[in-house]
Amino acid sequence: VTAGIDYRTAYRVVGQAVRAASLQGLSGRDINSAILDEAAAEICGHPLNLNETELAQALDPRQIVATRQAVGGAAPAEVKAMAKSFTTQANHLRAKAKKAKTHFAQTEQNLITQAKSLIAASSPA
Repeated sequence: VTAGIDYRTAYRVVGQAVRAASLQGLSGRDINSAILDEAAAEICGHPLNLNETELAQALDPRQIVATRQAVGGAAPAEVKAMAKSFTTQANHLRAKAKKAKTHFAQTEQNLITQAKSLIAASSPA
């Protein structure tokens, strides 16, 4: 539900509604469309006219999460895409680390072999 206002204005309206509710001894869960309309009238100059069903949808955690579709957002499809990307990156890094570990082990073995050869060559026979 956009109510025809931008995010920043909506943020200010909600802040005003929370302050008003708090002054009345109410919690955030107690905010209803009337409190929100009063806050909107103060901030925007007009009420939002959300009915209780629209307000409930706007406050539904599942709905809120579903709207977070930007890169890095919390929408299920975005989280799945991030998980897939991170899994691919982790697999790539794992393979790279395994290759480096094998290379280091071979290099170490070559150094040990060379050191033994030098010791053998410099020892009196």
